[in-house]
Amino acid sequence: MATKRFRRGRHGIAAMLLSMMPAAVGAVDAPRAPQGATGLSVAPVLLLLGDRNRAVSTIVSNPGTTEATVQARLYAWSTKGEEDLYAPTRAIGFSPAVFRLAPGAQQAVRLVALAPAGPVEQAYRLVIDQLPLAETPGQLQMPVRMVLPVFVAPVGGEAGTPRLEWSARFDAAARRIRVTCVNHGTGHAKLVDLAYRTGDAPAVPIQSGLAGYALAGQTREWSVAGETAPRTFIIVATAGAHSVRATVAVAQ
Repeated sequence: MATKRFRRGRHGIAAMLLSMMPAAVGAVDAPRAPQGATGLSVAPVLLLLGDRNRAVSTIVSNPGTTEATVQARLYAWSTKGEEDLYAPTRAIGFSPAVFRLAPGAQQAVRLVALAPAGPVEQAYRLVIDQLPLAETPGQLQMPVRMVLPVFVAPVGGEAGTPRLEWSARFDAAARRIRVTCVNHGTGHAKLVDLAYRTGDAPAVPIQSGLAGYALAGQTREWSVAGETAPRTFIIVATAGAHSVRATVAVAQ
């Protein structure tokens, strides 16, 4: 299976996470969704493995009134530029891969770390899809996709620590400011409300809400429209319980 690429940003992983919510019907005369088809729910949504915790489970529930067929897949997760890359892996085993859920039923999807932990945290994604039912005239299907982060702690079992290095450059031809974050640490940073400030001016959003993850030992990039760019600015964001603040020189 080839590596899968997902654009980060509004239509990337964040959009897939939003797909946990049923889509709204956009037109008055659109076909109605099947009665009682409310999708799936899952908990927990963050899965952590390590030397001291080699197995973990998440519970998939069907709160609807119709049977659901569910498929689970697991990928190694890396980043390049503005893309998330998913690749097949045998480092983590999981089961079941396909199952059916009666209305109100639950199913545990169990993950087991098969490969030893490395010097930095390892990142994976568990993708849980509600498979579409057989086509029924006059009905609109709203399948659900949930994409869960899975992390394996570094050797020793303790959670890794991120160490972020920021840089920026102005692409005059594209009229974009490209912001790069290199994580030299041993653990990930989950970045929220990423923006930049210059002086006393209001913050300029780079990506509001969940801006994505800076994975351990990896690089990720964002871009924001700009006719011009300041010589320096201050990157601001939230990473878990901590605030991110870094002064960045903008390459022109």
